[in-house]
Amino acid sequence: MESITIAQLQKKSVGIFNDVIGLFNIYIQLIRPRISLSENFPIYQRLVLAKPTVVIKTDEKIQLINSFEIFYLLGELNSNNKLSKEKILWGQIIEADFCIRYAFYELIDIIVRYSKSLNIELIYKHINAFLTQEMKQQLFNKKSLSIATFCEELNIHEQTYYKRREKGLTDVNC
Repeated sequence: MESITIAQLQKKSVGIFNDVIGLFNIYIQLIRPRISLSENFPIYQRLVLAKPTVVIKTDEKIQLINSFEIFYLLGELNSNNKLSKEKILWGQIIEADFCIRYAFYELIDIIVRYSKSLNIELIYKHINAFLTQEMKQQLFNKKSLSIATFCEELNIHEQTYYKRREKGLTDVNC
């Protein structure tokens, strides 16, 4: 494992691994706007910085496999921000060792943590549309992602999924 500050990483050519871009977009569009309003969000950011980041490194580019928030911060922070001086740990894998699990279960963890403030129905629809049959097979040993399986991943009852769908979103400070 190597260690690098966010400011140092900003000076390198960093991107999201192609097979993960759809999950990153779900994070940016459907999840982050809601969770960033939470009073617990700074704690979440600290937790993210403490977790190892997995990368595929080529001669010209570093491609992130997980750590959606770190990639977001790379584009948003200026060098004067306190978070830009934070060190992150990262480990390298080769492309052949890539597995969608790295990114998918990080996203699921975020959804579980903030599920009461997220539109899980919309997130389900986007995840289901993004995942290919091959990815679904890797993740669930099935060719499809049912609402029941999604709820199982979130550790909620299907009934809860439908109740939240009817009521709409709740407070973000959960």
